[in-house]
Amino acid sequence: MNTTHSFGVLPPDVVQYSETKVFTAETVPDALTQEHRTKDGVWGLICMMSGTLEYEILGEDQRITSLSEGETAVVAPTVAHRVHPGPEAAFKVVFYRKETERN
Repeated sequence: MNTTHSFGVLPPDVVQYSETKVFTAETVPDALTQEHRTKDGVWGLICMMSGTLEYEILGEDQRITSLSEGETAVVAPTVAHRVHPGPEAAFKVVFYRKETERN
């Protein structure tokens, strides 16, 4: 039985506006493995297709969440973070914003 877990919740009033291609450990941009942030008003949703990935929140609320196939994690606006994909990782990031905002 494959149970899907989600870490964090998107606000109910956001809509998808973009998504990345699927990244692997070999193709993930360096920028994602280093400290970075989404813009104000932009949420990310890390979606795991296979393998494992560590999603690290940096700063005052520092923590690491381990994700595996079928799991998701919400990236809150402007929160410093980085990812550490495992060798078999395949994932994408889907971006959301409030319907009335145009960033």
